[in-house]
Amino acid sequence: MSGRMWLVLAGIVGMIVVPWLAHAEYVFLHDGTVLRGRVYREGQLHRDPASGNLVWLADTQGFYLVADGARRIAFSQRNVHFAVPDPQPTAAQQAFRLPRQLHVFNISPSLNRVPVFTEVGPWTVSDRPQVNGSRVLKGEFLPGLTQRVQYITSITPEAIQAATAEIRWTASYRPDEFDRATLISIVRQHLRSRKPALSAWEQGLSLFRYCLQTGWLEEAETELASLRGLPEATTETLVELEQQLRRAQAERIAQRIEWAFASGQYRGLEELLQQFPAVYASEKALRKVRTVQVRLQDRRRQLEMTKQLLESVRQAAGEILPDAVQEILANLNLDTCSRLDAFRRLALQEERLRQQGKSPQLTPEQLLALAVTGWVVGDRLAEANVEVAQQLWRDRRLVQQILLQDHPRERLALMEKLRNLRSQDLDLLVQLLRELPPPRAESATSGQPIWQTTLGSERQRYLVQLPPEYHPHRRYPVLLVLADAGEDVRPAIEPWRRPAQERGYILVAVPWSGPIQSIYRWTAAEQQPVLEVLRDLRRRYAVDVARVFVFGLGEGGSLAFDLGMSHPDLFAGAVVMSGRPGPHSGSYWTNAQYLPFYIVDGEMDGPKRDGNPPANEGPAQWRGLFRNWVQAGFPSLYIEYDGRGREFFAGEIPDIFDWMSRKKRLATPAELGRPQILGDYGNRDFVGIRPEEDRFYWLGLPNAPGKHRLAARAGAGNRIQLATSPNVRRVHLWLNSDLVDFAQPVRVHLLSAQKVWQVQVQPDLRVLLEDFYQRGDPEQLFVARLELEW
Repeated sequence: MSGRMWLVLAGIVGMIVVPWLAHAEYVFLHDGTVLRGRVYREGQLHRDPASGNLVWLADTQGFYLVADGARRIAFSQRNVHFAVPDPQPTAAQQAFRLPRQLHVFNISPSLNRVPVFTEVGPWTVSDRPQVNGSRVLKGEFLPGLTQRVQYITSITPEAIQAATAEIRWTASYRPDEFDRATLISIVRQHLRSRKPALSAWEQGLSLFRYCLQTGWLEEAETELASLRGLPEATTETLVELEQQLRRAQAERIAQRIEWAFASGQYRGLEELLQQFPAVYASEKALRKVRTVQVRLQDRRRQLEMTKQLLESVRQAAGEILPDAVQEILANLNLDTCSRLDAFRRLALQEERLRQQGKSPQLTPEQLLALAVTGWVVGDRLAEANVEVAQQLWRDRRLVQQILLQDHPRERLALMEKLRNLRSQDLDLLVQLLRELPPPRAESATSGQPIWQTTLGSERQRYLVQLPPEYHPHRRYPVLLVLADAGEDVRPAIEPWRRPAQERGYILVAVPWSGPIQSIYRWTAAEQQPVLEVLRDLRRRYAVDVARVFVFGLGEGGSLAFDLGMSHPDLFAGAVVMSGRPGPHSGSYWTNAQYLPFYIVDGEMDGPKRDGNPPANEGPAQWRGLFRNWVQAGFPSLYIEYDGRGREFFAGEIPDIFDWMSRKKRLATPAELGRPQILGDYGNRDFVGIRPEEDRFYWLGLPNAPGKHRLAARAGAGNRIQLATSPNVRRVHLWLNSDLVDFAQPVRVHLLSAQKVWQVQVQPDLRVLLEDFYQRGDPEQLFVARLELEW
């Protein structure tokens, strides 16, 4: 059944679905995502044989949806934290109905798919009666019908509807998909043509309220200024309108202040704090800003104090670890100061003892050792031991040489040298790797996108934009953008540039297709450019590997989906817009158990470019896949726009960034599927489709066969359960202290072959460093590899 029928019947559904969800206006998910709109459940129309009436029956196995006027958002009830009506109902929305005789009759044909447009004209304002906003679309709508004029019929802060003449087709849009000046002009022209006529005050007030409710605050400011000179404008009314606007501005700036602080943009933060209109702000906004101000002041005070203490201790200690101290002083800032917390606390304590005339407990050399060890392995493991500090600094320099050595033999020789210099206790080395800057760290750029070429043999080019105030000692989230097949990547990243800068993201665009390629062919070769760029990013830039996201549009969306399913341990989330789940979705849908997806499509998305499948193939496939995910409780969302096709949905960008802000990759889950029921109903197997899909989290498959499945579980008592498909005969278990206790033997039970191994596994420095060299992942660090063959 079409998505349109779901929405039409929402009123009936409200009488059938679970009461606590049926009338909710706000749905709060476990990750903090908030969905707002009318809530109902997927279902079917049935005709009562006795009465002949149509009856709506909700599908008890179906998913819930939130309809917000332009789209429907599907989610799993198992991911709902709670749902409530709006506790503070807002004023009535400023809505506009634009009458237009479209000559649509009962015999008019219905459009069951929206074509890929060959030309999309701009929205224009017309002086003709009842034609306030329209545009020309060219494409194969119906046989012999290749051009239609689309007319705006209604405008609200949440949705804009447009229809066409002579065919049954109504599409819904979000206001942010429009050029603001054009849409305001359309509304203004509509207000001027209203009968009976509206006064200039009434017109301006309506526009002000619409802009305010839509969140277009700069435009609302302009409309408010135009109201001031009108004779109906009273001081009391203008003051009230200005307070509403300033309160909204305060909320907006408070949000940007939080973003700036969270992303380490301290210079920009100062400018925002100066702009913040505290006198108009709500208590909630004031609390946000005051919290940031207090934390910022504390960090600055701690930074200045740390610099003074470090300089004083350095002079007293003499020439001890001069290179280490020089690096610390050069890179000590508001982000890195916390590494020296232990040093600062104890140095202050020594200063107080000196002022009181008491004997010191730590020498300057020991205090300097605290600073160096804190810098190298973090504050929690800092030690006031000069020998340990010297060893860690020596180890760090040798590790950096290893990570820069691209020849395997020389790299192994350096590892052996490091192994001979230190004990087999690798805990400090693990933490050292987590605190390292990128091996081939790049300096900050101007903020404009620049072209880079990967350092590997593939020499893959990519476009990268760094966030403001970037430096290599702070980890930044990454958004990989994959354009549609054959499209240029530069225009593809333009809509993402400003929000990525505001949120502190490294923005990357990867050319993955050939210049004349029109489809994604579901091959590992097409995935390779993205994987190559991701590895290069980790070597060059300070990537927060727990927050790497991939977005794709059209065929790039299909690639983004396939990448996420093939390599779920590389990403924190995948965003697919107007893509396809492809030929393997029925086989490897369980791979999304830890990887959330944000999928957007139009309900009338038409055929793929390489064939002529049934209309609405994309939405139908997504709904089928999402039904599996919902029943399993996977944390994904599916968004479907009314009457839309294969398009870029620009209005989703703010929601996508909000969704990404709540996601982090699960680095080392103890349970990878359910090995006791491999392949059976209710399984959670990890499935590989190609030989290149040879690693899932801590499970590796050397010489993986074409299609394979496996599951594992690390449980209490150092017991690991493992199950594989019959064509898998070798598995590598990548282990760390989160999974096993290396002081005890590890017992592995291969359930699919009833075979048991009991092995005393020893951590190995070479395993740790070689794996880190290859993948550059400081969150997934493994100190041992257990090789099993049967």
